[in-house]
Order: sequence, then structure tokens, then C-alpha cells
Amino acid sequence: LRAWLRVETAGETVFAGVKNYGGTEQSRTVTTSTWQQVSITFTTGATSTSATVYLYKASGGFGRGDNFELYQA
Repeated sequence: LRAWLRVETAGETVFAGVKNYGGTEQSRTVTTSTWQQVSITFTTGATSTSATVYLYKASGGFGRGDNFELYQA
């Protein structure tokens, strides 16, 4: 998974993550107001063929995500 993230106000935090894929939930954070690319490697398998990808920003301000991309590694 690759995505570009930023927050409206530097110092706040936005998260991109993946869960429910058969492994431990993983996330990456960005705290800058300029776009930053994040990457998460995860593997689905024979018994887990789907995943939940999410963008999360806690209270106040705005978090932005763009160009979410799933790719085969």
C-alpha cells in the first residue's frame, strides 16, 4: 500500500493503515502540512483474501490522503 498524506496544520497527526487482513494492524503517520508518501507492506493469503484500508485523523483540523495505491510486491 502506498499513499500520500498531509495535515492542514503542521504538528497534528493523520494515519493511514491496514487491518483485517489476517495479520497485525499496521499504520503510518504524517505530521507535516506538505504531502508525504507512506508505504505499508502486508500480505493476504488463502484464508484472508481481503483487507480494510483506512485514513484516520483525530479531533480537530483536517487530514488529507490521496493516490492510495495497492500493488503486488
